[in-house]
Amino acid sequence: VSKRLFEDSKLSALQKKKVLSLLAEVSVESVRIGMLDGSDAVSRLELITDLLQEHYLGDDNYFIAKLELAKFTCDKLHQPERAVKQLNFLVRNPGLKGKGMSLCKVELGRCLIAVGDTVNARAELANICNHSNDSKAVGMAHFILAKLDLSQGQWKQAQDRLSAVAML
Repeated sequence: VSKRLFEDSKLSALQKKKVLSLLAEVSVESVRIGMLDGSDAVSRLELITDLLQEHYLGDDNYFIAKLELAKFTCDKLHQPERAVKQLNFLVRNPGLKGKGMSLCKVELGRCLIAVGDTVNARAELANICNHSNDSKAVGMAHFILAKLDLSQGQWKQAQDRLSAVAML
């Protein structure tokens, strides 16, 4: 369906964008509830995010689909290095802005921890805590940093971070 949408469709550009955005939303939800998993989930999300990237880069469902793809890649496929590469494209591209960007940065920090790069993970997550206006992303970043602090024996810092989460 996705490929034909751009090859032989008589839909207008706006209609194509809406259909592709909805396909991304449905695919993400299918992964979340377990209707798609394994290679089916990866191939579906990669196809849709590639099409969104090529045609409608700023669409919010693009960020959501990329985020879900990275989570799936890290958590279900146990390939955090691949997830870091997927997310790095988003967060390092200055032309990309969207309401999902802060959540993508949080996920990047989480995946960096999974590959053992706690220094860069800490820097990425601290940046969100200090500069993001997205309270959900800030809370998640503080919580992940608190878990990292606990794992590294930094009890007071972990307590301060958890207090910050409670204040949000």
